[in-house]
Amino acid sequence: MSYVAVKGGIDAIRASRNLYRKMLAGGFFGDEAPHPTQLLAIDRIMSEGALYSQQLARQAIDEAGGDLLEAAFYLRAHRSTCRRAGVTDPIETGDIRCMRRISATFKDIVGGQVLGPSSDYLVKLFSREQPDGEYCPPGSAQTPVQRLPSALGELRKQGMIMVPEVYEESPFDITRYSPQSPYPRSALMQMMARGETGAMLAFAYTSMRGYGDVHPTIGDL
Repeated sequence: MSYVAVKGGIDAIRASRNLYRKMLAGGFFGDEAPHPTQLLAIDRIMSEGALYSQQLARQAIDEAGGDLLEAAFYLRAHRSTCRRAGVTDPIETGDIRCMRRISATFKDIVGGQVLGPSSDYLVKLFSREQPDGEYCPPGSAQTPVQRLPSALGELRKQGMIMVPEVYEESPFDITRYSPQSPYPRSALMQMMARGETGAMLAFAYTSMRGYGDVHPTIGDL
């Protein structure tokens, strides 16, 4: 497979950039995000700490002096004192509402390339512009928000991508028991979801890169 540069035209790029600025200004998620400039940091801490609480995640960041690695440990320590409320159902990623979905392998995919709010198109220089400046509302897009099937779905149907079989009756809980090799799939998924973001990114890219000229590209992100 080859790499396809994601291009959406000047209008799509401008909308993506302005939507990102609107998000940082607190006008994207409404009252649900009391600290919009820390949204991405809060999301990261909640994921690594395995506890969904924006308030506690922000407090953890403050307690750790802005060190996100330490902040995740604060959230994990607090989580260990919480009573178990239940077990969530696994999410089918093809059924979720996507804010951003791109493919580096395929140029034309079902639902199209969705740039979403992104800093990819911002010049990384300090600016005096207000973050809530020019704004293109998502409702003005020609394609309405809809279910976006995986870009790799057709390859799975053709048997070109292996679909792992899961034989677990119930998910393994790594917060209650230490996993031992061979690890069940649910334990691996939990460890990757809760791993430190930088380490997971480096590990994923190293594994994907392979050796020599072998360099697969991301089919669906």
